[in-house]
Amino acid sequence: MVKRSFQPTRVDMLPLALRQAMTTMLSGRPGPGEYDVPFNVFQEEDDVEMPPPAPAFNTQAKRRLADDIARALDMILARARPVLFIGHASRCRKPARN
Repeated sequence: MVKRSFQPTRVDMLPLALRQAMTTMLSGRPGPGEYDVPFNVFQEEDDVEMPPPAPAFNTQAKRRLADDIARALDMILARARPVLFIGHASRCRKPARN
């Protein structure tokens, strides 16, 4: 499962598709992306124009998230018998009756 899949079919599409793939993976809710380059594209040559650099992402927020994860891990490791509740049970609802 990926957020989006990119498959450039020509050499001149490579730079823009790579930028779009990276932007998609890192923006919003971060997630995996697929960048599928067919073998025949590796055999082609072309003069390509590089797109302008993508805007910088909020690295400060990512650092805070990493700090929060490290702090949570420290709290878990400090306990003799930690309990973890993982899931989305609070979102489950009974189907409406017709």
